[in-house]
Amino acid sequence: MKYLTTQMSIQPNPQNQSERGPERGCLFGRSLGFGLAQCAGAMLGISGLASGLIGCESSSKVLTTQDTLSMQTSIAHSSLQNVSCAAETDRIILADDSADDPAVWVHPHDPALSLVIGTNKKAGLEVYDLAGKRLQTLPIGRPNNVDIVQAQNGSAIVVASNRTANTIDFFVVDPTTRALSQVNGASVATGLDEVYGLCAFMDADDVQITGNGPLSAFHVVVGSKSGLVRIYQMTRTESVQSGANSSGANWSHALVREFAVGGQAEGMVADVFHGWLYVGEEQVGVWQYPLDPTREPSRRLLDAVASKDALLGGGLAPDVEGIALYDEGAGKGWLIVSCQGEDRFQVYDRATLKVAGSFQLTWTDTKGTTDRVTHTDGITALSTPLASPLGHAFPRGIFVAQDDNDGANQNFKIVDWSVIQSILPYHSSN
Repeated sequence: MKYLTTQMSIQPNPQNQSERGPERGCLFGRSLGFGLAQCAGAMLGISGLASGLIGCESSSKVLTTQDTLSMQTSIAHSSLQNVSCAAETDRIILADDSADDPAVWVHPHDPALSLVIGTNKKAGLEVYDLAGKRLQTLPIGRPNNVDIVQAQNGSAIVVASNRTANTIDFFVVDPTTRALSQVNGASVATGLDEVYGLCAFMDADDVQITGNGPLSAFHVVVGSKSGLVRIYQMTRTESVQSGANSSGANWSHALVREFAVGGQAEGMVADVFHGWLYVGEEQVGVWQYPLDPTREPSRRLLDAVASKDALLGGGLAPDVEGIALYDEGAGKGWLIVSCQGEDRFQVYDRATLKVAGSFQLTWTDTKGTTDRVTHTDGITALSTPLASPLGHAFPRGIFVAQDDNDGANQNFKIVDWSVIQSILPYHSSN
């Protein structure tokens, strides 16, 4: 496989040796070999890219764990900003913990007709317009996470992890009717104990295979609750249609890689430009894996949870849940992480990996009642300019987050990215 990568000045620490399993370079090492003082420096924004990542050299002055935890917690909360949501979706009909993960499908001809697709992990997939109105419920079992991969000509595949039979399932949206339907015969039986997190991406090979035609190749990353992650390449084997709808195409799949994170992992996103896969281990932090399995080191810890029980303090809080990439093109943009236990979202510069800020979401309903968005699971971000059917413009795209609604029926909140951009301290780097 070919990967779109850039060289980054990170040097491995020879004292931090990871142990590899016998198959496909599986990683089972859990050593955390970097200095607490440097980790704190990374959060303060005064150290280089390598600071705060596994593999950086330890500082000569090492803070105590409690000192570091206090610093990271203070840094994370001192910059906490409030962001108002632009819309909310209709609530999931089923009570309790039902809504989980959103994705955005962009209409190939009219961005105002784009859709938010969310998982109802007790029943199926929910389809909403950009004003939040429910347009469709597709009962397909117990999907947990969802993602969308879209080709240049607008053809797209919706991908979901389905715990009913521990499969990866595939769907398409009809651009004319905006109806979501399942691609029959394309499900992948993962063999995992319980499928959980998921993301999809196109690498350089996939882009070359697809060209300017309908989507013909892409990768899917799926993880289990036990922390095992598998990456599959999907390839179109029969070109049935040349339009924006890929239904009717036959697909083959190949397992190209697998590795063990160590603990329960759900949030994940691929940054193909920089060659990284980010995976959130809920009680530990966010891991950075090279998309190219031959690239060293095998993985690094981007940021850790600030827990008194953790070896390393950081800017995150358990559970580490959704991870999203806001892609501004040319390697610029932002990485966003849901800190579920503190009802906030941590933002990193996509290129430098420096902390850019932290924000919480609030929603004000038609009666003027304001409520915080809480206990968020899945999130997604999109930089494509959009507009809702009610006339609300999203010139810089949107951010979508699951909301538990303080114990009431759950839903998803839609945020104008321009508002988030306004609270970030600087423009992203390349």
